[in-house]
Amino acid sequence: MYRILTILIGLIYFSCSAQTVSDFTFVDINGDSYNLYENLEQGKAVGIYFFFVNCGFCQTTTPMMQTIFANEGPDCLDIIALSVDQNDTESAIQTYKDSKGAEFDFFTSAGTNNQVFGILSQHFGNSIDTPSFLLVNPDKSVEAQHMGISEFSASAATDVNALVSDLDCATTINNPLDLGLTIQQTGSGSWAITNETQNNYELSFLSPAGRIVAQSQLNPGANLLSPSIPAGLYFIHFHSGNTQYFKTVMKY
Repeated sequence: MYRILTILIGLIYFSCSAQTVSDFTFVDINGDSYNLYENLEQGKAVGIYFFFVNCGFCQTTTPMMQTIFANEGPDCLDIIALSVDQNDTESAIQTYKDSKGAEFDFFTSAGTNNQVFGILSQHFGNSIDTPSFLLVNPDKSVEAQHMGISEFSASAATDVNALVSDLDCATTINNPLDLGLTIQQTGSGSWAITNETQNNYELSFLSPAGRIVAQSQLNPGANLLSPSIPAGLYFIHFHSGNTQYFKTVMKY
C-alpha cells in the first residue's frame, strides 16, 4: 500500500511540475537574445512552435502560425519558432521564414545543448512529432499543448484567442462603431454585421452560460448574417489583435 501511495504521489508531482515551462535563453537567427521568463513577466503569452525546415506538415502550419501572430501579437503574444533539426542552419531557416512570410522569431537548435529537445520531451514525452506547439501563460504554466497537424489545426488558434482575451493587454471597446462595425437587427429576427475596416475580426457566438455555439470570421468590407442557431439570447465576442468587444443580441 505504501509503495502504491508513493507512486501515486510521484505521478501527481510529475503531472503538476510538468505544467510549468522551465526558463531558457536562446539566440535567434538574427543574433538577438530571447529569455522566456523576461517576456512572460511583461504580461504576455508565449507560443513555442516546434518545426524544422524540411517538415512537410510545417509547410501548412507555419503560415497558420503567422496568421495567429498577426491577429493576436505582438503586445499580448510572442511566438518563437524552435527548429528541432540541428542540421538546420541559420541561413536555411531565414530562407524558410521569408518564404512563409513569418514575422515572429526563429531559432536553430544547434548550440542549445539539447535544451530544445528537453522542452519537447518534458511536455510531450519520447514520442515527438512536428509541428508541436506549447502555449505558455504569463504565470509560466502551460495553457495548451498540441502535437501534430491535426491537433494544431483544430485547436491552436482558438486556444490562443481564449487566453489573449483574458490578459490585461487586451483592450475592450464599449462602442462597436469605434471598431468600424455596424450591427443591425433584420426583419427576420436575426442580425447583420458589416465590417467597414481593413481588419479581420474573429467572432464567437456564446450562450448565456458562456458556451461557444458558433464561430466565424469577418473579413474587411464583408457582411455577415447571424448563424443558424436556435432562438434565444446570445453574446457576440468580436476579437482582432489586442482589441475585443462584446455585444448582447437576441435571436428571434
